[in-house]
Amino acid sequence: MIMGNKRKSTSRVAVCTLFALLSSLAWGQSVDLIQFDANFESGAFQKAELLDAALVKTDLRDSVWHLSYNIYSQPDPVNPVDTDLAPSARWFYFRMIGVKDKQLYLNFFQTDPVRPVFSYDGRHFERLAAYECVVEPRRQGQPGRRQVRTRFDRDTVYLAYYDPYTFAYLQQRLVDWRSTGNVIALDTIGYSYRGLPLQMMTVTDTSVPDTDKKRIYIHGRTHTSETPGSWHLDGMIDAITANTPEGAAYRRQIVFYILPFTNPDGVVEGLSRSGAHGVNLEVNYDRPDSLTVPEVKAIKSNLERLTASSPLDMSLNMHSQVEAMATFWVHTPQGTSQAYYRNQLLLANLTMFQNPRFGKKDLSFSDGGARYVEGWMWNRFKERTTAITFETPYTYYQLQPDGDWVTTDNLRQMGGQLLHAVGEYFALSTPSRVLVQAQKPKNIKQWEFQTPEEESFIGDGVYRAKRNNAKIAYHAPLLPAGHYRVYRWVPGKTVEVSPDGSNEWVFMEDFVQTKAGSYKKELKVSAGAVENALLIIPVLSAESYTQ
Repeated sequence: MIMGNKRKSTSRVAVCTLFALLSSLAWGQSVDLIQFDANFESGAFQKAELLDAALVKTDLRDSVWHLSYNIYSQPDPVNPVDTDLAPSARWFYFRMIGVKDKQLYLNFFQTDPVRPVFSYDGRHFERLAAYECVVEPRRQGQPGRRQVRTRFDRDTVYLAYYDPYTFAYLQQRLVDWRSTGNVIALDTIGYSYRGLPLQMMTVTDTSVPDTDKKRIYIHGRTHTSETPGSWHLDGMIDAITANTPEGAAYRRQIVFYILPFTNPDGVVEGLSRSGAHGVNLEVNYDRPDSLTVPEVKAIKSNLERLTASSPLDMSLNMHSQVEAMATFWVHTPQGTSQAYYRNQLLLANLTMFQNPRFGKKDLSFSDGGARYVEGWMWNRFKERTTAITFETPYTYYQLQPDGDWVTTDNLRQMGGQLLHAVGEYFALSTPSRVLVQAQKPKNIKQWEFQTPEEESFIGDGVYRAKRNNAKIAYHAPLLPAGHYRVYRWVPGKTVEVSPDGSNEWVFMEDFVQTKAGSYKKELKVSAGAVENALLIIPVLSAESYTQ
């Protein structure tokens, strides 16, 4: 048996089974058994049990060793606060030495991989092919089967639940983002249980007064096995800090407070859902001080500081989930209020626009609770702060194994898409996404201005036509010459799954602007029609957005 635990730096070679010895005698060869270890950052591995070793003759001249192992992932420490929560062991990330040209059968226990990732250098990972992975569900109380059947063409290989995103890599990315000149501050807001810094970036354009801006707090990596969430946030931060007209427009209109890792200990030590103390940080926000971990104390203190004079406008909590779909966790009106429910669904539906990996049936719902950071926000600020969790999957999207599988590239792309949705939620414009709200009608008697609590709308409200042939106009004061597509926001009832054509951007028209100038659109609508906002997108941006 090989034991592996990076916190106790050991690496011991397994003892051959009797069958393996007999096989080696029979063929006149001996097998070099595989060595396992997790002695590196984010490494996680409990033990490997050799089940069988057999030398299989493939032809008159060649033979291949077939090795079977049971692989056990490392459980988190026992939770001393929430004793009813069993320690998770989902995350694994270990190295195997001596694998070249051997046929491997790896049976995974205490975890649930579908198609793990591998790397020969510990930096560049790729997913195992579907035919190399066996996934069988639980049957009659027996654990489901998770097996990898594969061969590697190099001697050393790293195997992980999903692409790692380590503390060391975050430090490299912080250097990258700060080199853009757009990170105004990198503050240590506190320290983890093991003494690692909790690093928060502030990103904004200081030439514009903060009083005129929206303020958004984002944090990630509470559950450290959820590395897709870090890749998702990475893409969002890239878009926020970019030296592009788009990035500059967001920074002029928003102050971003970004804490990429809330649980650096868990990242470094290769844990799954807890910190080094064993506590699940996600559900620690309503505990007395004696049961509140240092990381959560620091985050709460920081949030108190950020909200001392006014609430945040939005809080995003970035996670990943085993369920094979991206989702927002929307808090129901029973747990919050109808207005808060409406705001969350507006953001969710905006995030779906031109996103083939996230649709209306992918949302999740919960009453929430004070133990979450969203509950902490709700109890203080109610509807004034839209606080919500976004989850990315590890495997594939929209419950479709034959569709798109998760990659670091499409996760990062989704981060940029989420940023677009945030901008539209606040009715903000950028050069590639010009948002125009309906103008106050000249004949106001034909219209009624409303703020319907049970309908999703952008900005302050909607205009509802009181009679047929009511006229209303939209006006974008200045657009560069180019080809554009125009979409109209169609408000609808705030429901869990909106019907097609409701609560979404609906294509209205293409137009060509031959020279720089304004865009004006006057609509004549029937009684009961609702007008709210248009979105104007250059055709190049519209096409690249879906790639």
